[in-house]
Amino acid sequence: MTREEKAEIAIAIRDDLPRYAPHLLRTLAFQSAIRITKRAIAARGMKLYDFSSCEIHLLAERYLKLHLRELVAEAIEIVRGDAEFMKLAVAETKRRGRYWPKPVKPDRLPTKFVYPLKLMHKDWPSFEESYFDKA
Repeated sequence: MTREEKAEIAIAIRDDLPRYAPHLLRTLAFQSAIRITKRAIAARGMKLYDFSSCEIHLLAERYLKLHLRELVAEAIEIVRGDAEFMKLAVAETKRRGRYWPKPVKPDRLPTKFVYPLKLMHKDWPSFEESYFDKA
């Protein structure tokens, strides 16, 4: 792969990060939610050691659900502005295989599986007929 091709791929990934690197964005958004949650606990005058890690994570998940759009938008800006995060986004894209989708071959179905439609074929007896007729 040439340098120009790599640059084109990085540009395509940068333009559509939610599609190509959702795990990276989710992780960064969750880390931001944890930081905000810890600041909110401290702002109320409570000590962080009074809360377990599980409780902080639950509060952060709740905050993430309520403010998902803003946190993901911030994460996108962080990734676009940092070369190391862009490398992680490219690596996630390669790992997930989203950028290079495999061609779909509908005429080739796997032979190891029994599909329910094959069992419903008119020439095949139903389960009840074959099971109860033997008794």
